[in-house]
Amino acid sequence: MVTLEPSGMPDGFVGKHVPGIEVKLFDGDEGEVLVRSNQMFSKHLYDDPATCMAHDKDGYFRTGDISQRQRDYYWIKGLASLHITKSGGYKISALDVERELLGLPYISEAMVVGITDLELGQHAAALELPIGQSGKEQKKSVGPEIFPTPGWETHPQVPFCQKSIMATTVVEKSRTKKLRFADVAVTYTADEFQGIYRSKKYHEPDFGAVLDRAQNVGCSKILLTTMTLKGAHENLEICKKYPGVCHMTLGVHPYHASEFYQERDQVTELRDLGKELIAANEKAFVAFGEIGLDYDNLQRADKESQQRAFRDQLELAVEFQLPLFLHARAACDDFISTISPYLPKLKTPGLVHSFAGTKEEMLRLVELGFHISVNGVSFQTEELLDMVKHIPLTHLQIETDAPWCEISPKSPAMRYLGDAYPLPPSKKHGKFVEGQMVKGRNEPCTIERVARVVAGVKEMRLDELTEIAWKNSIEMFKLDS
Repeated sequence: MVTLEPSGMPDGFVGKHVPGIEVKLFDGDEGEVLVRSNQMFSKHLYDDPATCMAHDKDGYFRTGDISQRQRDYYWIKGLASLHITKSGGYKISALDVERELLGLPYISEAMVVGITDLELGQHAAALELPIGQSGKEQKKSVGPEIFPTPGWETHPQVPFCQKSIMATTVVEKSRTKKLRFADVAVTYTADEFQGIYRSKKYHEPDFGAVLDRAQNVGCSKILLTTMTLKGAHENLEICKKYPGVCHMTLGVHPYHASEFYQERDQVTELRDLGKELIAANEKAFVAFGEIGLDYDNLQRADKESQQRAFRDQLELAVEFQLPLFLHARAACDDFISTISPYLPKLKTPGLVHSFAGTKEEMLRLVELGFHISVNGVSFQTEELLDMVKHIPLTHLQIETDAPWCEISPKSPAMRYLGDAYPLPPSKKHGKFVEGQMVKGRNEPCTIERVARVVAGVKEMRLDELTEIAWKNSIEMFKLDS
């Protein structure tokens, strides 16, 4: 890819790229090397997700090499997966730090690696061997102590880094607080969580295992979305089985608006159930919804039925005075005109969940006081990512909307998931294995990935973003009561 031109080339640089190859760096003058050429392969055969992961949106191949550019010359700093530690928004080159350590007169060998850090993503640590000591002698003399290494703090790339060296191991448990997540949209009553796919049952319900996997990543609060009256009773049972973890909404989804007026008076039934739960001080009942409008799915319920159900349930919302859990899809104008007269009568406007509208629509909703929550469906295009970027932190929450709305392998959001924690093993539903995930079925344990995307587009530290989203959800829905 490069031509060697010693004349005028800065020390340590590898040269210029050859004619016919386009080169760019992901972050400007320093970052991952991306290359494009007519002579290069353009895709993985029969593997679209692999093609998406290997190329950016302009067709440049992601080499994995991290480089710095000075004029037309490139200095390779390492392979992203092996030599680059991403810590709190900084990229630390292991090769650079090792070079500095080996330049000290009392160090004979050094190895720098990235250690998992739940707050920073990673932090840099080194195993070094002082001159005149063998590895055995060093381990014996130093033991498990952490000791300072003079010169570490002078390295220009690590002014923020822990100024210490781990002497005996390059693997340590994180010393930072664990991330906290509240997944504010999970549909427990969906067929997939009952083991049913395309109307056929393949396995027994496994929601207990789903919750275990969620809590393993720090997701300790789950808000179960209610779509029908029948579903409300099912959600209530699971909330009683997992108190303090599972909470629920109460309402009829716009998909089921037509059913709301068939055979019996479901409006009265809904009011009676809500009053019963409030009178019993049922702490699991924290929001009224999922209610709203969805004009993308008029085959499920026509506009007139949806609008009628929305208005009737807003009347109940005024009685219950709980935060609203709202659905607005391809219907922003009608949604706002319908709900606006009720807002002065409500203590808390509530949350518009699974939002995938325009930036302008989002800002209109925020101006009315609504929070916005996002998931994989909110990351499908660059325009949607820009919308997410502009959600005020004071009005932001995150969710998975499991078992749906996972982050697509073709989503531009994939560029933010290079450091995501590996997901548990999974099998297709036809080969279900107890205790494992099901391929194609989203779960709350993927909430960490949603958070990474949002933190990425907002250029924030992951721990800061998750703590803000956590507090917004806890405070709105009183999930800690």
